[in-house]
Amino acid sequence: MLYNNPRGIACSKCHGKTGKGGQKIAKYYDKYGNPKLLKGVSIINYTFEQLKASLNNNLRDKKNHRVRHKIMPLYYLTDKEIKAIYKYLQSVKDKEEEY
Repeated sequence: MLYNNPRGIACSKCHGKTGKGGQKIAKYYDKYGNPKLLKGVSIINYTFEQLKASLNNNLRDKKNHRVRHKIMPLYYLTDKEIKAIYKYLQSVKDKEEEY
């Protein structure tokens, strides 16, 4: 339920039903007039800590620099809610790996 309705824009709208990303978020034009597509990224392989950091807009790169989201909204989810989303993503991932 939380993945599809987390008190705001559904995770699935950008990250797809299974968290693999690729969903079209917006079409825009760069400063030269070239059309560009903004697509959701894959979150299927995020660890719980990465997912939590990402949802709190506190994700860090390998050099420990903060990686800021450009368009992802803040959801103010509890740790329990984030854990539920994480478990959902893992269950979907596990089902796909069985096939």
